Amino acid sequence: MKTFKGWLNEATAQKASKDFETYIANLAVLSEKETSSIELKKLISNNKNKFKGLKTKDLSQVIDAVSKLNNFFKKKWTKGVNANFETGLHGGIYGKKSEAKADIILTADKKYGISIKKRGDIVVASSQDPDEFENIFWTAFKKCEKDKKIDTSTNVEWAEIMGNVENEVREMRDNVIGQTKSRMLDPDWFDKLKQGGKKETPEQKQLRKKFFGDFENFIETQNKSITEDYENTRKVIAKEGAKLINEKLGKSEILREYVIWEALSATLKYEKSLPAATHILSPSGCYDISKPNTKYVKAVAKASVINIRGMVHGSMRSSKEKAMKPVLKKLFAGETIDMAKLYDDVRKMDMSMKIDLAGKKRKEMENELDEGVVSDIWDKVKGWWISFKTTIQNGIELFKGKSNEVLDKMTELKQASFLDILRFNKPKISGTIKIP
Repeated sequence: MKTFKGWLNEATAQKASKDFETYIANLAVLSEKETSSIELKKLISNNKNKFKGLKTKDLSQVIDAVSKLNNFFKKKWTKGVNANFETGLHGGIYGKKSEAKADIILTADKKYGISIKKRGDIVVASSQDPDEFENIFWTAFKKCEKDKKIDTSTNVEWAEIMGNVENEVREMRDNVIGQTKSRMLDPDWFDKLKQGGKKETPEQKQLRKKFFGDFENFIETQNKSITEDYENTRKVIAKEGAKLINEKLGKSEILREYVIWEALSATLKYEKSLPAATHILSPSGCYDISKPNTKYVKAVAKASVINIRGMVHGSMRSSKEKAMKPVLKKLFAGETIDMAKLYDDVRKMDMSMKIDLAGKKRKEMENELDEGVVSDIWDKVKGWWISFKTTIQNGIELFKGKSNEVLDKMTELKQASFLDILRFNKPKISGTIKIP
């Protein structure tokens, strides 16, 4: 189970992820199909203005991702942008209109929508909006029915699976997704903020330290008397709902693949237009997700888990430091801080769906996919070699056959009389004979 600190860290990483995506788009354009890690690193060093803020721990991930990108596509990228800041894209037929599924858009012979994932645990897809959550399932179901020509009026098994999943999705849509719940806070969560910043005066540092010390005591006192509904929602309603959705979808491998495909790509939401994603890119590789039956989609459908949990609310989603910045500004200005209101604000959690893929399972999955690629290449090489060897052997046999024919004729010729040769060639006599 993730702690409150875990949810905050997950939220804090969102801006860093957007920067990470932009670094990849920038390097892709600069790379000109380059795959060498050494050369890609040089490009970053020589174009530092395009990689401001790139942390050392992310450097190798950016380089590896672009290397994998260029190995996969073998294209020269003429333009690369962060899709979240691009205008004029398809607005989507359901859910939030502002969130792109593709993280970057790269241009070569055409535009490609690419979703970026870092190493480790990843969230395959998330939805805090009830309409978005519901329609990931509905559009996937309808597309699957159409593609597979399934008639729910006659296919009892299919109708039962869909009916069970639909009931649980509606339950989560109406009672959980998008709702704001309250939970208890760890009193020591703001400990690190007790230390003042470099630009603060000694008086401000003292005010800061005292404020967070008092707030810690306030949290501890409030936790004894407040009513919280988050844990009950998360542990009972949401947990049970997610469990049933996973179980029911698990009864139809194909249906689950369609749901995961739409969650990964948003192809149906954006009607095959940008900012839908057609590929997943990570430091581990580049993978096609344009269809439900691609190897990556199938693998993710097996390895991922649909969860329903909370996400920190409001300004806390950026980071605790940013959330507390306006509070400290008021404090330093001599204003009184309403601790009860602040306590209620920072303990809110917005319920959402998260499709999680654990780092360990992801690594195993990607290793299997890579082995599959190597196996496919080896099969092609073996097929080519067998074909080549057969052609050579057939050529040798043909040559041997022709050689034997020639030898046989030469043997016959050696043994033949002059009369036999004349009979065989049937010479025609022409001209005149002069008698002396």
